[in-house]
Amino acid sequence: MDALDRLIQLAGLSGALDLRCLLSSPLELDHPRAPAGEAIYHVVLDGACIVTRKGQPPLELKSGDIFVLPRGDAHVVSISAANGSNAKPAPMQSQHNGTVVVRSNCGERAAGLDLLCGRFLYAPRALLIDVLPDVVSLSESSAVYLQPLIGAMRREAEEAQIGASRLYRRRCSRWSCACGWPVSHRWRACSGCWRIDGWVRR
Repeated sequence: MDALDRLIQLAGLSGALDLRCLLSSPLELDHPRAPAGEAIYHVVLDGACIVTRKGQPPLELKSGDIFVLPRGDAHVVSISAANGSNAKPAPMQSQHNGTVVVRSNCGERAAGLDLLCGRFLYAPRALLIDVLPDVVSLSESSAVYLQPLIGAMRREAEEAQIGASRLYRRRCSRWSCACGWPVSHRWRACSGCWRIDGWVRR
């Protein structure tokens, strides 16, 4: 057991991928506050969206971004209609691809947003969570070490394999630490939040 595994064990940290969302605009998805002991995350595989929390400025997420709410705050994920488009989304449909439930309102249209949605479970007063701000946002373009991680998440969400869900849960537990606890980046002030070379902390 290495040091990271020990930290995960002490925090009782485990991860799960709940949904892969293939979405067309215009759309707003309300996410209620998560139960105590749950952190929420979104990973943008392709496209862009806006995440809004009550009383807070909206945050734009683009392809390669990871967004984490360590205390599971309520939020809204929205995508705006393309300029000049009057098309309406199809009814939302869900199916299981062998690894994860895929939700889509695209019908015959190409998805404007490819989004992974999941959660981390942790023990009460877990230090790994307590030290985090209410929002952690990371960009693949700035934090290059995220590129293989997001690539692996994409493959595992697309490929139905025996044991894939169990493997994904273990990987989530480890990458949650990589997302939240930097040790070698410089802090700098940025537009009312804290940013660490590709990290945003509010």
